[in-house]
Amino acid sequence: MSSIEDSVCADIQRRAEFGLKKYGVSLYCAGLSETELLQHAYEEALDFACYLKTLMHEKAAHQSSEI
Repeated sequence: MSSIEDSVCADIQRRAEFGLKKYGVSLYCAGLSETELLQHAYEEALDFACYLKTLMHEKAAHQSSEI
């Protein structure tokens, strides 16, 4: 079985291939400014926080229904 690190590396490679197909260039060659990269990263972090909060609410709701 692959390690977690191998799995993450494979996920990164799949995302890179997806981006290349979708945009026609790699992230490195996309020519985004530092400000644009920071904005994209910030938006991804906000999405991530929303996913986490949703899971936290679902877990709390599931646990309270077991009581």
